[in-house]
Amino acid sequence: MDAGVFFQSNALMLEELIGDLIKIAAQADSARPMADIYCGVGTFAFFLKERFKRIDLVEENKTALALARENVRGEARGYFALTDDAWVKGPAQRTGLGDEGYGLIVADPPRQGLSPGMRKWLGHPSGVTALIAYVSCDPATLARDSRELTAAGYELTELGLYDFYPQTAHIESLALFRKKGADE
Repeated sequence: MDAGVFFQSNALMLEELIGDLIKIAAQADSARPMADIYCGVGTFAFFLKERFKRIDLVEENKTALALARENVRGEARGYFALTDDAWVKGPAQRTGLGDEGYGLIVADPPRQGLSPGMRKWLGHPSGVTALIAYVSCDPATLARDSRELTAAGYELTELGLYDFYPQTAHIESLALFRKKGADE
């Protein structure tokens, strides 16, 4: 970690969230790669890295991505210092829309939520992934993104709430979206 990058400060709640992500990852096709979009220092990828043959980590903050590279070591990892829009216009087209697709995508966007380009890419008819684990810090942007993901053929199948900041109105959430008709 580095003081110059964001990291969840409530370790007890973070442990609960990671435990739930591990349960979600157990439902994914682990023979397919995983993507950790808005990966920060690689916290989620670190705990999920042994479950997937490859993990692509995407983060626009180069300092955070350098830390993710240290935290999530391995030959089968791709590190992309890109915005979400640059990701979907470049590397994502080569790695996520092929025959293979992703077994799981973890998305932990900033408060403004997923960009329009990212929402469009996730909803691509060819099936980018069967499972999206969406970590959100803003109920309004999660609602907006949920509307677009469900319109693109995903179902919101689970929603967990995490009180990272007690005695405030701030709430974190973990929403699981499953592509309708996808094998479980």
